[in-house]
Amino acid sequence: MAGYRLKIDRDLGIATVDLRASGNSRQKLQNLSSCQMLGLFGGVRQTLTSYAPWQIKTVRFTELGEDILSTVRE
Repeated sequence: MAGYRLKIDRDLGIATVDLRASGNSRQKLQNLSSCQMLGLFGGVRQTLTSYAPWQIKTVRFTELGEDILSTVRE
């Protein structure tokens, strides 16, 4: 992983985490199974949705702007 960018839309309660995979990455994030993605991104989702001042209800994960996964707070 080379890095990420976080964008928060407080009006809609949506956080978008845009991931940047390194060029020598063996596996693209879009190729991960649903279980792998939820395991990988679950902690980030929980952290963002648990921080009350931001009032985030939905977390979107993208790679270079392309949707990977969208999770809704339960």
